[in-house]
Formats: sequence, C-alpha cells, structure tokens
Amino acid sequence: MVYSYLLELYKVLDERKRNIEVLISKLPDDSKERQFQQGRLTALTDFEDFLTTHYQSKLPRRMQSRR
Repeated sequence: MVYSYLLELYKVLDERKRNIEVLISKLPDDSKERQFQQGRLTALTDFEDFLTTHYQSKLPRRMQSRR
C-alpha cells in the first residue's frame, strides 16, 4: 500500500467519525438511530485501530509521529 493512500484513508475516517459524533449529539438518548450511529462509530474506530496496528510502521518515520 502506498503511504499516501493510508494517510488519505486516515483523513476520511476522521471526517466520518466527526460527522457521526455531531449526528449522535443531536439524537435522543434512547433512539435506535443513536444506537446505530454509535455502532458505526465503533466500527470505524476499530478499523482505524487495525490500520494503526498493522500499517503504521509502513509509513516513513517522519510521518509516523503525525498520526
């Protein structure tokens, strides 16, 4: 994987997570939609953790600290 793709993927994940967090803050606490959005947020966080664990070392050293 070219490291620029990995950096772009991190950027997209961060943007989606921010959008979901804003949406969650607007939904009532007991709604099914809120639970669904929290599940999406958990899945994105897990995927980001997977990328960090397995592919962070593939980045050039100067870029590893940015993430």
